[in-house]
Amino acid sequence: MSYADPVYMQTGLLTEKSDVYSFGVVILELISRKEACHSGNNSLARSFLEVHEERKKATGLFDKEIAVTTRDLELLDCLAEIAVECLDLDVDQRPTMIELVARLLILNRSRRSRVVHQQV
Repeated sequence: MSYADPVYMQTGLLTEKSDVYSFGVVILELISRKEACHSGNNSLARSFLEVHEERKKATGLFDKEIAVTTRDLELLDCLAEIAVECLDLDVDQRPTMIELVARLLILNRSRRSRVVHQQV
């Protein structure tokens, strides 16, 4: 049940923001290459948020094979921040899926423009 929104699990109220929580978990899986539920009953989201709260950055949880360059780390940091917002226990503080799409598009454009500038 590690994709399930804890608010939904407590209240039974399923909203669009419940999907946002699940999307945050998927982002964590992508940047860490770990399953949502790992090490027995340990939740990736819970582990990530604990590390993030302590250090304000969770770079230690990033997949070492994709966190190679400084640019890679910057991108992963941005994605981690998005995931943190998605996993907020205050449902009203979570972004909407439309906001997430817009942010991901901006992040992608930014990354692409850096690649083009480096090739010139």
